[in-house]
Amino acid sequence: MQPSSRDPEQSRTYGRSAAVLGGQYRRFFGASIAAAMMLQVTIIMDTIFVGQLVGPVAMSGVRVASPIVNLLSVLATLVGVGGSTLASIAMGRRDRDGANEAFTTSILLSLALGAVFAAIVVPLAEPIARAISSSPETVPHTTAFMRVVAMGSPAYILTSTLALLLRSDSCIKLSSVVLAASGAVSAGLDLVFMGAMRMGVEGSALATDMGMLAGVLLALLYFRWPDRTLCLCRPAWAGATQMAASIFKNGAPSSLRMLFSCASLLFLNYVVGGVVGVEGITVLAVCGNIQLLAVGFFGAGGQAAMPIEGVLFGERDFGGLRLLVRYVLRVVLACVAVLVLVVWLFPSQIMGLFVRGGVAGSDWLVRLYVIGFVPMSVNYVLLYHFNVVQRRAMALSLIALENIVLYLPLIWVLTHAFGLVGAVASFVCAEALTTALTLLVAGAIRRREELASVLLVPAVPREVVLEASAPATAQAAVDLAHGVKGALDECGATASVSGRAAMGVEEMMVATARLNDGARTPVMFDVRVSRLPDCVQVTLRDNGRPFDPTVRDEGADAAASTAAPAPAAPAVTAPAPAASTAAPDAGPDAIEALLAIASSVDHRHTLRLNQTVIEIEEGVTHEQRVP
Repeated sequence: MQPSSRDPEQSRTYGRSAAVLGGQYRRFFGASIAAAMMLQVTIIMDTIFVGQLVGPVAMSGVRVASPIVNLLSVLATLVGVGGSTLASIAMGRRDRDGANEAFTTSILLSLALGAVFAAIVVPLAEPIARAISSSPETVPHTTAFMRVVAMGSPAYILTSTLALLLRSDSCIKLSSVVLAASGAVSAGLDLVFMGAMRMGVEGSALATDMGMLAGVLLALLYFRWPDRTLCLCRPAWAGATQMAASIFKNGAPSSLRMLFSCASLLFLNYVVGGVVGVEGITVLAVCGNIQLLAVGFFGAGGQAAMPIEGVLFGERDFGGLRLLVRYVLRVVLACVAVLVLVVWLFPSQIMGLFVRGGVAGSDWLVRLYVIGFVPMSVNYVLLYHFNVVQRRAMALSLIALENIVLYLPLIWVLTHAFGLVGAVASFVCAEALTTALTLLVAGAIRRREELASVLLVPAVPREVVLEASAPATAQAAVDLAHGVKGALDECGATASVSGRAAMGVEEMMVATARLNDGARTPVMFDVRVSRLPDCVQVTLRDNGRPFDPTVRDEGADAAASTAAPAPAAPAVTAPAPAASTAAPDAGPDAIEALLAIASSVDHRHTLRLNQTVIEIEEGVTHEQRVP
């Protein structure tokens, strides 16, 4: 068998692009940002309602309480990110017991940490409020808000934890609905409790508690989902401490950023309150709420890329990883640019949403503040990226620079020197300097370790002889097959091996094109060809309908894919999926032809993408390996 006849000189050359990975990222980003934005908008609406219905002093009191309340988000991130990471790893290893243990332990830890938080904050709310408030006027409001929110802390932590655990099981829609519904219920009850019932800041706090409780109740629908993987189990008490420690370890980097942010916010409120007064805190409260909206964009943008980045890093697909991170940066920066433009055009109207009549002279301060969102968005994306590629020292250094090493001294010096202007400028300067220093350090590491870029990932491995992205069409299949054969011939592969590899690529792409004929979304392929010591390995990833070429059509029994061991990228034998993943209209000849020419074929459907790995050895076919 040979690839379809075509003059190689006339064949189109396809380069690697972010078409497949970027399209998948947009799906994750859409779901993540919808939930994050709803939650952030809810927090902003709380502040607007307090400012409009109770007054600016009460709004400042809620602002002062926010670092303590944010500790609940720190605890939720610590448990939720750590637990969902361990559950995902266990599911990837097909260790269902381990996944269920991580799932159960995370839920129990959420309830336990929430109970401890409530036991500490509820009786000590007033002393804490006096310690963190620089103005006596705000103490009663801060005390009342913290006390009521703390009473609902178990539900607060559990809602966020469950949302992350559901996402790790690909239950993205329900995860987003849980967070969005929590925000919607909270915003609706704000109007009832503070507007109709005149409950003051206690009403705002109670609405937050009720919203989180609604989120927990909605998350329970997961247990009725027929395709769920995770289940509650009887905890193994002997290993409970070890599991809890593993959860905390995996969740620590993300939660540390939030913790340091809380510390810097406390310091900022204290310094500004002492130097400028309540009016200064009011302006910063508005700026902080705009920042919450911005963080919803680039926070969700960075987090949405993490599962895809993790898969690419594990596969040593460093070219694809760099393409994805650049694409993420473009998307996030575009979103931030729109937000900054809106704030620059309508600062008075935005300030008026929070404070009746606005604050005199605050327009240009708000405009100055949002400039810092641009470097801050880059810092967020780099933080998540460095964590994924196991550069935790860089991630922790970025966190420390951004929130402690640079920001705290700048707050003290600039606020005392220039008042409220200095406080606003300290945020912008800290973010910009963090970005600059991080890139400088990353550049030095890149040169020392001879890496491909400041993203600190290696260059494309030497064994990779071709990387390309192409549409799932018959013509592209022919063109790419010739490109594969040419690349392998050039690197010294035998004519038999290069011809079989080219034929495998063509057959797989043509079968996928037939299966997805008429699909609304264009189907694209990422193709990587590697020449390993004992075989040629072809990896094809596409965004079409689930299609396992190892499952024969017409109701035949599934043939399990057996992977030949390869030092650089060993394939793992996986149970064949249900027969429904076979291509009903691709034709059995396409599947049989692929199996006839390959030494091994392995298929997985992860992150809603098909991934097929074909290995070609000299003189060895799949039929010889599979009895």
